[in-house]
Amino acid sequence: MGWKEYYQTSPESYYCLFGRGLFKRILEGPSCSPLAQKESLRLVLGGFSPYSSTAAAFINDCGYFRPQKKDEIYLLDFNRQPFEKASLPLPSKEKKLFRVQADLAKMPFANESLDIIWLDGTTNFMDNEKLSCFGKEAGRTLNKEGIAVSIFHEPLFPFLPSFRSARESRRNHTQVYCRSAKENLSLLKDLKLIWYLDGDRETALVFAPKESSYKPFSGLPFALEVVNENF
Repeated sequence: MGWKEYYQTSPESYYCLFGRGLFKRILEGPSCSPLAQKESLRLVLGGFSPYSSTAAAFINDCGYFRPQKKDEIYLLDFNRQPFEKASLPLPSKEKKLFRVQADLAKMPFANESLDIIWLDGTTNFMDNEKLSCFGKEAGRTLNKEGIAVSIFHEPLFPFLPSFRSARESRRNHTQVYCRSAKENLSLLKDLKLIWYLDGDRETALVFAPKESSYKPFSGLPFALEVVNENF
């Protein structure tokens, strides 16, 4: 019942507001990112609304940032409504687009088979057990260069849901879990934090498998707007 109401709303796209600059840095050729050098990537957008601009922008940007590369793009959601209602652009001819109805806590991908898992506010709809299981699944499915990116709304005060989260819960009839970055990190302990971006309202955490060659993040968070670019 609740998810039906949620998919009739137009949620804010963290990807379009803050994430595209980060996505560009990860994917574009001149970047020092090891993923930018690969000839083929497997990218997963985990959870999306049919009325959000995230999925369409994610598909278009894969082609824009990596022209001529033969990538596979997977749109994954636990519910069927996004696949029935979403109006999505056709990917460029070099890309393949797949729609996967599955649970992020039990993804239907082989070990070490994914390059990028992108969660655009998705963790705000996952309870603690689901989020912890996702951490294990991301560690299993990401390859040695792979990363998981999570952008989410962080409460102003720990343990106290923000007014916006409470309003969204009532309007959408869905449970919204509002966690601090520290709480997210404690639940995603099976992954290694490699980048921490902090904005006025939103936070972006970038993870890699613990066995990867990425250096663990330490120090103060970077400003989220630093890696954002205008398109």
